[in-house]
Amino acid sequence: MARTNARPGREQVTVADGSEHMSLEKILIVEDNEVIRRALEMQLQRRKFDVVGVSTLAVAQDHLGKDNFDLVFVDVRLPDGEGTDILRILQNRSVKPLVVMMTGHASIESAVACMRDGAFD
Repeated sequence: MARTNARPGREQVTVADGSEHMSLEKILIVEDNEVIRRALEMQLQRRKFDVVGVSTLAVAQDHLGKDNFDLVFVDVRLPDGEGTDILRILQNRSVKPLVVMMTGHASIESAVACMRDGAFD
């Protein structure tokens, strides 16, 4: 990842994934732990990213239905479902955001499943 200043006062990150280049400005955080969610939100907002933080899969799906995001942080386990469901939803989009899966309950099997479903490597 390389950082560039796209607009005054706004930090922008450009990610090279093979031959594809993507600017990251709008970020969705799906995390039910309020402390973790707020900490991520604050760090990213300080860097001038547009950030939306939500605590459930249902609210995340609502935001994804209304808006496009460049990057999505998703907890694997959510109170109303599995974060991996978001990966499947995003696979149907023509422009897919980068997805970073987060968990405190990691396993090789869940990591492989997330990668298979499109999580960023």
